[in-house]
Formats: sequence, C-alpha cells, structure tokens
Amino acid sequence: VDAGKKRSHTPPRHGAPPKEMENDHAMRHCSFSNPKGKFPLSMEERADVTFQRGLAHLYGWYEKKENVETAKVLVLRAAQMGSQCARAECAYKGWGEKKDVEKAVVMYRSLANGGHPHAMHRLGCYWDFDVEKIDPEEAVRWYRKAAERGHISAAYNLSVAYNFGLGIERNPKEAFNWCYKSATQGHRSGQHNLACAYERGRGIPKPDEALAVEWYRKAAEQGHPKSKYNLGICYLHGTGVEEDEGKALEWLLDAAEAGHVPAHYQIGQYYLSTSRKQKGTRHEAIKWLWWAQDKGCIDATIRLKTLPQEEVAAFFQETQKAVKRVLERDLSDVFMLQPEILMNFKNYAANKA
Repeated sequence: VDAGKKRSHTPPRHGAPPKEMENDHAMRHCSFSNPKGKFPLSMEERADVTFQRGLAHLYGWYEKKENVETAKVLVLRAAQMGSQCARAECAYKGWGEKKDVEKAVVMYRSLANGGHPHAMHRLGCYWDFDVEKIDPEEAVRWYRKAAERGHISAAYNLSVAYNFGLGIERNPKEAFNWCYKSATQGHRSGQHNLACAYERGRGIPKPDEALAVEWYRKAAEQGHPKSKYNLGICYLHGTGVEEDEGKALEWLLDAAEAGHVPAHYQIGQYYLSTSRKQKGTRHEAIKWLWWAQDKGCIDATIRLKTLPQEEVAAFFQETQKAVKRVLERDLSDVFMLQPEILMNFKNYAANKA
C-alpha cells in the first residue's frame, strides 16, 4: 500500500462535500458514517467533522507539524456546536475552561461505551500517561478497542506496547502488524518505526533494506526528523539505495534544520571526510561539530578534541568577530545562525572577551 499517495475522493452524487471534508485525514476517525453521500450534514455531523479537523491540526496531519493554536480554535468551535467528544477534549486539555482530567475521563468513558474510537484512544492515553498510578494493561485494552475501529494513533501506540512489552507480552510480530496498519494510513511515527523494523528484521523473517528506505522516505516527506537522518545515512553508505553523497547531505541538512542533533554531528563528520578534496570544508566541519557539542553530543566533543586545536581556536576567533558584527548591527543573519545557537555564541563571546 502506498501511504505516500493521497487517496482520491469521488464527490457524492448529491453535491460537493463541505470544505472541511476535503482532507482525508480529517475524516478518518469520525464517529458517524454518511454512506449515501447526502449533504448538507446535520449539525451533529458537522460538529464531529470540525472536531476531526481540530485533531488533524493537533497531530500534524495538515502541515507536517502540529498546530496547537488552530487545533484549539476548531475543538472549541466543535464543542460549541455540540460535539461531546470535543467538550471532553476541552476538559482534558483545559481549553476554554479549567482543566479537569477526571471530568474528561467520565465523558470519554461514556463516549467509548457508545463506540467512539477517539474516546477509547484518550482513555488509553489516560491510563498510559496521565493517571497518578499508570496501568499499562488497561491502556492496552483501550488502545486495542480504538485500533480495531480504525484509530491510527491507537494502532501505533498498540504497536509500541507490543514492541516493548508494555502492559502485554512482548510480541515483535504483532508490533510489526499494528505498526504496518498505522503506517499505511499515514501515521509518520508509524512509518518511521516500520522502516526501522524492515531495516533490522524486527517482527519479520529477514531484513529488507530497500523497503526500509521506502518507508523512511515516506516518514521523512511528512517531516519526521529521525527518518530524514536515517534516510541520509542510507544514502551516505548505500544501504538499500544507491550511494549518493549529494542526497545524503541534503537529507542530513533537513534533519539538522528540524533539530536532530546526531545530524549535526554526522554533517561535521562528512565535511571532515571531504576536507582533503575541497577547501574550506574543515571550517564547516568544526562549525557543525561545535553545534552538535553545544546541543549535548558527547561524540562531537570527543571529535573536536582530536582536531588540531589551532584550527578550533581560529574558528572561535572568527565566530567572535561575527557575533560582534551582529551585536553592532543587530543583523541576526550575519552568521546564518538559529536564534538559540546565536545566543550561545553571544554568551561564548562575552565569556571570552
């Protein structure tokens, strides 16, 4: 199944669907069905669709990243329209009212008994994370109920439980099966874990590096930082795909931009390996290794200590000059640094002054 392709939607015979139904993800967990394709929807159905749109923004189905503010607006709107699940979500998160998890759980339990998959999933999350004394077995019970009704996040959480033996006996094959279900429905973390399973042969007869690359790519295209990094490493070493240093660097840079620290270190290592062929890459290597060290990468610290210290000192001297220009001109793009890294450089320069 190609999860990367967007499903086609055939407009119903009785008119075009409302705009909020255009994204397939937003409709995936709706508690109602509309088999005859009759529009307009009832107020209850529209409230449910609005709530699903809120969840889509909350989980990052629209823009490859979470948008909590937009999710909050839509969930509050759905609650005002009468969605009981949206009202429970507001109580659960403290949106528009004082946070009251216990009240939300009572509402979710009532909805879950009525067959609502999102309520079942939330109850699983409650017993997994939010209750003072967690109950992994109860969490798995609710995850399974939701997953069997098509809730992709519940399927993913159930796969994690099987993979690590949380609340249930460890079973790599079942972990793979539930992970596959979440991945084929577009869950990016499910796609990443599925790629890892294919690469390591976890839950399947033998590894399949080509399929691992395929699923890393799907997750990476949805913005998953670790998949971007792993895909870059695959291209760098020719694992499951033809070796291509250009594409490797491209994906590693994407991963680094997304904040994945090992990517900073790996880019530094890459530039060191090319320094004999290309001038100026040792400076780039030190820069990326320093950024990795600044973010807590021990390997980067060790690697920097193996380099000629006069080169490292020269890099810091140039950094101080760049920071001085920034401070004098207030041009944050002089050294092309992310804001938090720029602040670290400013602090470093101040301490060395």
